[in-house]
Amino acid sequence: MRLSIGNLLDWMKRKYFSIEAAIEDDQPVLCGVRYLRDYSSDKDVSDMVFIGSAEDFMYPSLPAAVICSKNNIIYIHNENPEVILNECIRAFEFYNRWETGLLEAVIRDASLQEFLELGHQVFQSPMFISSANGQTLAISPQYPASINPVWKERLENGNLPFEFINSYHESSYFSEMYGNNYPRLDKSPIWGKNILFSNLRIRNERVGSVIIYEYERPFYPSDIHILKTYAHIVEQALALHRNRYFALSDIEDIVSQILNDNISNWNQMNAILRSNEWIRQGNFQVICSCAPSGIDSVVIGRFRDVIKKTFPEACVVFHDNFLVTVINNRSSAYAREVISVLMDTSHNKLLSGVSYGFQSLAALKAFYQQAHNAVQKALLTNQDIVYFDDIFYDELVACANSTPYLYSMIHPDILLLYESDQSNGTEYIRTLHAYLICSGNSREAAAMIYVHRNTLLYRMDKIKEMLSIDLSDNLSKNVLLISISLLDAL
Repeated sequence: MRLSIGNLLDWMKRKYFSIEAAIEDDQPVLCGVRYLRDYSSDKDVSDMVFIGSAEDFMYPSLPAAVICSKNNIIYIHNENPEVILNECIRAFEFYNRWETGLLEAVIRDASLQEFLELGHQVFQSPMFISSANGQTLAISPQYPASINPVWKERLENGNLPFEFINSYHESSYFSEMYGNNYPRLDKSPIWGKNILFSNLRIRNERVGSVIIYEYERPFYPSDIHILKTYAHIVEQALALHRNRYFALSDIEDIVSQILNDNISNWNQMNAILRSNEWIRQGNFQVICSCAPSGIDSVVIGRFRDVIKKTFPEACVVFHDNFLVTVINNRSSAYAREVISVLMDTSHNKLLSGVSYGFQSLAALKAFYQQAHNAVQKALLTNQDIVYFDDIFYDELVACANSTPYLYSMIHPDILLLYESDQSNGTEYIRTLHAYLICSGNSREAAAMIYVHRNTLLYRMDKIKEMLSIDLSDNLSKNVLLISISLLDAL
């Protein structure tokens, strides 16, 4: 296991040596220790730490042993270098045995409680492993409930009250904490003291946390490197048995597979949908939700519980750090009911994007993208909810810009009329659009664009001379209407 120079400094502090240190780089890159006499910089190796007397390191007047790695140096006053060498060896041996024990626990399929007990061997403080919604999966039971009200809630109820969490978790402190990929050591506004915190992620999705509360002995900054190793191995254990700890219903599993492009057997999927009273062909809609910070947090996980409890027939999963709700609409108002519950429960601390309705789950990925882009707009504009209708033209332009082929789909007749409008000041596009919208009714079309009916008929005669397709054909009329819409958007 690789240690940082700070880990060795903390080890020496816990052995009550008299120490001074100057540390510039505390990255965990060290894998071993060497005894050194007559130090010179050309003997440095980036992954080794060197032990010697102060005299060996060109400090002849200083009675001390020295631990050195590159530009980092620790002085242990009035100590024999061989004693310090042995202590450093013991530190490496201890952490190597500990890491080996964790990896062996993965191989033998140990419980999360056993992983927690292995973690406690090093951190020696109250600690727990929780799921994405904050539910306790494993906890160190040897600490009494009386040490803190927060700990009491954890021990007795497995989680903190929803309103309590909701009042805290949109602060900048928690937004930064849940967004981090590396562990943190910070003072917690909930615990009132320092905590060590690490997110647990599987395929870049936050599935839980490791939290260690400071109690009786202080944490050291280098503890975050030890926690990084610990959290990484716990993530491996969770990834091997994800369904054991984060079980999905059959429908949720199908939706997750579609979103991750993992569906291999649609016939089997249809059978599962029917057995759960869902059908592949229906009236579906996607709601994509996140906190205003855009960070996945415990609150987002708790909202999933609220939706599942209130709307048991809805499907709710996490995807790319968003809460994704797929509903099989029973009525046109059903999506609004779900959103209303989200808004009321979150006290407007949740932003949502809503897709168009669609008929087949096979198209889910595309309509998830609609909801995802809508919620991104909500984040940018600080709106509680954005429907895909609201961003249709922006999305169409973006699609055209990223797909030049779309521009080529505008019918050449429309481009010809547009060129005439630009060159001669005619209003052929506007006139044809009104004519098509009004299904060829010249009076309604003239009223729509505020011209005399004769003017409209004259323009239409000119337009028909320029068109290569037949306006009496319904398919041709639809092609022209869509082409006009594309031209307008672009």
